Amino acid sequence: MALNSTRRWRASVVVLGLTLSAAWADEAPKQDAKAVELLKAVDAASKARDAISAKVVVAETLGDQKILRAVDVFSAENNTALILLVTAPKSVAGTGYLRVENNLWSYDPGQGRWERRTNRERLSGTNMRTSDLSAAPLSDSYDPVLDGEEKTGNVRLRKLVLNAKPGSQVLFPKMVIWVTDEALERKREEYSESGKLLRTSYVTKTMKVHSPAQNADLNVPAEVKLVDEVEKDRQSVLQFKAFTLGPVPPNTFTKGWLEGKSR
Repeated sequence: MALNSTRRWRASVVVLGLTLSAAWADEAPKQDAKAVELLKAVDAASKARDAISAKVVVAETLGDQKILRAVDVFSAENNTALILLVTAPKSVAGTGYLRVENNLWSYDPGQGRWERRTNRERLSGTNMRTSDLSAAPLSDSYDPVLDGEEKTGNVRLRKLVLNAKPGSQVLFPKMVIWVTDEALERKREEYSESGKLLRTSYVTKTMKVHSPAQNADLNVPAEVKLVDEVEKDRQSVLQFKAFTLGPVPPNTFTKGWLEGKSR
């Protein structure tokens, strides 16, 4: 009798464990398949198949202080490499940044020295961060959830809440992005671990440029506004000039090229 009771008790424990496991599995958060598909589309839309050349005017406001910077930007096909060269004002002209895949360096022409950079640093004193230059797709590091729709004028925007995947090395544990039906990002909010809003970015103007690789006209940002939500009096406006899609010489994405332009 005692032996049978023990067996029945063990069997009951096993059944209870399986039942609880099934219940927990049902309650575990399920991946939002539509949101995952949309986020992958956002990654694809932001990864230009063509090489990119552009001149960018960065207007930085910090309280009463206003600073204008001019930057030449080149991106390789499929966003595999990126180079930025500051051309004005004269005090910082020649400063540059080079990214190859996810490795990032900065160049100081005064010291003639390259330094490895992390994704937390500001770019040349602006409200831009080195994380903005990352080549890593968002879908690699974040789990997305669709959180409704909004309208801006006649444009429908779908809201995606992104939470960092366990173990992901990201600067912002949580982000919220708003994207068009064409999977183009129009607004982004970046949050700390505690849930504090740190920075908001807006695509305030767009423009059409021709893509030779896709033989189509594409909608790309013409103006981007970055608002620091911690330092309330700091913001940057990036205006893209002479934006073209097409071949860029491969030797552009080298330390030697940038050093030569900085002399």
